[in-house]
Amino acid sequence: MEKGILKIICASQGAVDTDFLECNLGSSVSEIISSSDKFVFCCPFGQQKVVARTKVQLCQTKGCLGSCRRLHVCKGFLLSGSCQPIGGCSFSHELNSEHNRRILGEHELGDLSREELCTLLMQSDDQMLPPVRMNIVLELMSLDG
Repeated sequence: MEKGILKIICASQGAVDTDFLECNLGSSVSEIISSSDKFVFCCPFGQQKVVARTKVQLCQTKGCLGSCRRLHVCKGFLLSGSCQPIGGCSFSHELNSEHNRRILGEHELGDLSREELCTLLMQSDDQMLPPVRMNIVLELMSLDG
């Protein structure tokens, strides 16, 4: 049932109302969510939701041989389904490689689509977020003071 909950949450942009899950999957959902490290309860705007999380991260080392236990896939490919860097890309564009299938299988994420996996990683891996430029940070800090 945990896989089903994860799939529903990832297909729903990463967060689902707890009531929705309980109505559709039964009252045991709350117990499953509470006992799993794949889910977190949150309460934005007073509405209890469940957010999906994972320990899986993207490898950032070019030419890594796989000892890092991270996914070997291009971030651009994962985000959009394509990659068009200037001068070529040194990261894999194959989500279904043997290495990636093994990592996804170990974390029970093999049933997720590229889009669902992307949603999950965006919520769990800070490296998936765009870099913050220091001048923007400094501007925001100056507005505070």
